[in-house]
Amino acid sequence: MSQLLHLALLSRGAADAPRTDKTRWDLAFSYKSIPCELRFTVFGIKLYIWVTESRGDEPSALALDIEQKLRSAVKTIQTMVVEPAVEMQRQTNNVRVLNQHGRYAGFVSYFRAKLNEALENDGQPGLRMTLQPPHEPSDRLEGDLMNIAGGIQVKLDREHEIAYLATALLAGYFSLVQHRLVLLTGFSAAALEDDFSVDRLFSASWSDQFSLATTGRMAAGDKVAHSDLSYLAREYRNTLLHGGGGRLADGIFVEWAPGYHTIETARGVFTDQFMLWQPALTPDQAKDVVSIIDRIEAWFTSLPYFPWLESGLPVGFDNASVQLALDNLKEGTVAQYIEHKDSEFDYGMNG
Repeated sequence: MSQLLHLALLSRGAADAPRTDKTRWDLAFSYKSIPCELRFTVFGIKLYIWVTESRGDEPSALALDIEQKLRSAVKTIQTMVVEPAVEMQRQTNNVRVLNQHGRYAGFVSYFRAKLNEALENDGQPGLRMTLQPPHEPSDRLEGDLMNIAGGIQVKLDREHEIAYLATALLAGYFSLVQHRLVLLTGFSAAALEDDFSVDRLFSASWSDQFSLATTGRMAAGDKVAHSDLSYLAREYRNTLLHGGGGRLADGIFVEWAPGYHTIETARGVFTDQFMLWQPALTPDQAKDVVSIIDRIEAWFTSLPYFPWLESGLPVGFDNASVQLALDNLKEGTVAQYIEHKDSEFDYGMNG
């Protein structure tokens, strides 16, 4: 938006004013014979209108008028110039994809830590029994039953917490996986094929993205990682996040005869309403999820361009960038190439 504002004012005769510290651009212009200045700094955009105090409230009206005209000018440039040019570049894959690996990885790391903590606490006693000698046998029985019921409830609450955390972890992990696969495709021979499209890459399934990201590789670990991801998706992600899928808690309540009810799951298993109180995942299943994720992570970290993802560098999908990445992979100079691009990017951002 700041670039379009700059262009809109320059196209209407504004002149560059001397820059001050932390100023990215500063334009002087005249509106209704009143000198004005629009300054873009690291703190945002500010409009200055140089009027005398005798004009009263006129600066506010002028500022609103200038804002409306600038918005109109920016919209014209955006629709008539920018959007057609952007579409042309997208059609030829001449784009860079922003690297948001840190954001997705942070989400996963948070819920992974919470899940690990919950799993560690799962084996601890739910409630200590500290009974005082009762006066009557009935009092003792009542106290014992309350303690037992309380312990069961604490255990059930812990198991529900584990299921919630595992579900959140799965959701975040597949988002991280798909973002990684999109970025890694920029280092794959698939991005050089004539029918390749970045737009289609973004909307593809994780499995198709995996195939594109690993095109040209002959590593046995790729098949194992794909199999592990398929297992996570089939057994856990799809059923937990997409509804139903055969889990007991997602069954259909049916009156199979007058006055007789049961819950029928997609697997054809008949059960009782008691199952609706149970967690969607057991602690053992949550541990299974974690162990599979660990195995997939080991595969990701073994990939030559994984350090690029962790660096936060954007990924170019133009043919020249893809070919250069493949050349460095072939020559065994990926680490040096990443270091060079990291320094180059840092200099461009910070000078």
